[in-house]
Amino acid sequence: MSDYLTKPIDNEALEAMLQKWLPDNLRLADISTTQNTDINKNARSEVWDKAAAMKRVRGKEERLVYLAELFVSGMPKRMDELREALHKQDLQAVMDKAHAVKGISANLGALKLTESAADIEQFGGTMDEDGARRLVKVLERDFSEIQQRLTDYLASA
Repeated sequence: MSDYLTKPIDNEALEAMLQKWLPDNLRLADISTTQNTDINKNARSEVWDKAAAMKRVRGKEERLVYLAELFVSGMPKRMDELREALHKQDLQAVMDKAHAVKGISANLGALKLTESAADIEQFGGTMDEDGARRLVKVLERDFSEIQQRLTDYLASA
C-alpha cells in the first residue's frame, strides 16, 4: 500500500495509514486495514453513490443529511461563480471553481458531477471558450441531477 491517500479520503484507509506509522503504544486495537478505494471511473451513469457517501460518514445518517443540506444550499452559489467566470472568459477561474466542485462532489459520492468537474479541470488549460462552454453545460446538467436527487433524499430523510 502506498503512503499516498487520494481525496476523498477513505476513513478506513486513513486509519490504516495512521496505524502503520504510529508508535506501538499509540496504536488502536483491532482496526480493519482495507485498501483505499477510488471513485469508480466507469460509473458515468451513476448520479449518486449513496453507499459510498454513507461509508465516508461512518454510517451515520444524520451526518449524511447534514452534508446533503450543505450541498443543496451552498452548491448553487458555486455554480453561479463558475458561470460568471466563464462569462468573463476567465478559464483559470473556471478551472479553480471546477476543482472545488469536484472535491465537494467526490466527498458526497456525486459521481457524475465529480467526473464532469474533473473534465473541466483536466482540459481547462488547453481548451478554448467554446470547449469550456460545452463542458460547463455537461457540468450544469450533472449538477441539476444530483441537486434533485439530494433534494428528494432530504425530503424523505
